[in-house]
Order: sequence, then C-alpha cells, then structure tokens
Amino acid sequence: MILDVDGCPLRIVHLPQVTPSEHTLFGFTHTDVRGKVRALAARGVAFVRYEMFGAAQDADGVWTPPVGSGGVAWFRDPDGNLLSISGGG
Repeated sequence: MILDVDGCPLRIVHLPQVTPSEHTLFGFTHTDVRGKVRALAARGVAFVRYEMFGAAQDADGVWTPPVGSGGVAWFRDPDGNLLSISGGG
C-alpha cells in the first residue's frame, strides 16, 4: 500500500512474520512532545524507559538530549516494533 502523506509517498508492506527491532523503525515529530505523550499515555500507550538516560528521561518517559531539543519518547506498536515521537515540526 502506498499512501500520500502531504506529498510524500509512504509505502506500507504487509509481512507474514514480524521480528521486532530494538531500534526505532518509525518516528513522528510534534511541536508539543510532552503533551502528545501524556495524551497517548491516557489512551493506554506505554512508553519505554531506558536506564542509560537516568534523570534525563522524565516521569512521562521523555528524554531530553544534552542539546535541549524538544525531547524524544519511545513506545512499541502492537507487533513490538519500536516507534518514537520527538520534538520538532
């Protein structure tokens, strides 16, 4: 399936078997990362916490990198693939 995402083609392929990756496979950007994370969490989305980030990953699961961008949070889709939402937009 190919979708038009604001002029950019997005190809989606159905696979008979999925092996989840430990690396981010797809990322979304949003101008209000924490607001979007909280809204998704309220709908049951669980965000991944990484010990290596320590205090730089807040209670909502948003990691703020040293450069201080809008932050990044990771979650898994129903097949276990790692997805992210990050500041930007």
